[in-house]
Amino acid sequence: MNHVCVTNYFDVWGNKKEGWEVNNWCHDVYDTKSSMETKDQFLRFLKRINFLIKTVRKNSLIWEDLDSGYVLYDKNYCPICMVEILDKERYQKYYK
Repeated sequence: MNHVCVTNYFDVWGNKKEGWEVNNWCHDVYDTKSSMETKDQFLRFLKRINFLIKTVRKNSLIWEDLDSGYVLYDKNYCPICMVEILDKERYQKYYK
């Protein structure tokens, strides 16, 4: 079982030229039996929980690698979300 945290950057200001500022976000944690090892698997997961629409393609996003997931940006480098797998200790400390 994987515990996956999706940080939704729902209030972002700025532009590509001057830069972006995330003003507000929220965390949602999901339990999934799905394998979460590749970008394709992370993308399928985000579509399955209806965070991204079904027509979004992997190459239409910019993926920044994290130790246990990714930060996703649109083509203008506007931050969309962070999605990461939580280890057991972090999950129990913050979300249990």
